[in-house]
Amino acid sequence: MANDSDHAPVRSRDIELLAALARALRDRVAPLQIAIDQARLVDHDPVQRTESTAAAAQHAEVLAAFADEVLDLARIEQGRLALDRQSIELAHLLDAALELTRGACQPRHAVHVEMPDAGVRVVGDGRRLVQVFESLLHNAVARTPLGGRIVVTVAVDHAAGRVAMTFCDDGDALAGDARERAFASLFAPGGRGTGMYAVKRLVELHGGAVCAATDAAARGAYTVELPCDGVARGSARNLQ
Repeated sequence: MANDSDHAPVRSRDIELLAALARALRDRVAPLQIAIDQARLVDHDPVQRTESTAAAAQHAEVLAAFADEVLDLARIEQGRLALDRQSIELAHLLDAALELTRGACQPRHAVHVEMPDAGVRVVGDGRRLVQVFESLLHNAVARTPLGGRIVVTVAVDHAAGRVAMTFCDDGDALAGDARERAFASLFAPGGRGTGMYAVKRLVELHGGAVCAATDAAARGAYTVELPCDGVARGSARNLQ
């Protein structure tokens, strides 16, 4: 008969996961509660009440999106996440991710994207890949000091049929232990979505790989490598 010690490791992992989820939920519920409290305080003022209600609705949408991402993470681990694979120009995906992170990036940091002259296409789920790039940009923002620079470089290996996107930040160099922990976080800090672990798993589901390193300038560098779907006609615009 199994005793309690047989279940101790599983219970420990479950408790750690529940604690991490509780902290993540608390971070995301707090702004919603503040907006609701503000709406109650200005109930006599229709304009301020409308603004506070709108803010509460926005925070509720963030909370709902986080719940969806957590459920997606569970589906990934269960092998049940279905990807809507299409051929998409990479520049469009990066552009969407930059737009989603614009508020966090500006005016604190300068963001520069270096793209090949010809557009590159990848086959994948556009929404999931935007989620990956958004998470990597938020990670770069969190690591970069005020006034720092974030550089996204795209390079194509035509012979291998792969495209690599490297997100460099002005944060501390990534030592060996930091590199090992780079994709361990389940939830992102500061009220955002799921963490870098989801980035790793989503990239792997697309037949790609992701790694953390320190570049020649001693900057943190996170590289995503994906299969590419050829080169699109025309030039991709430089995303700023």
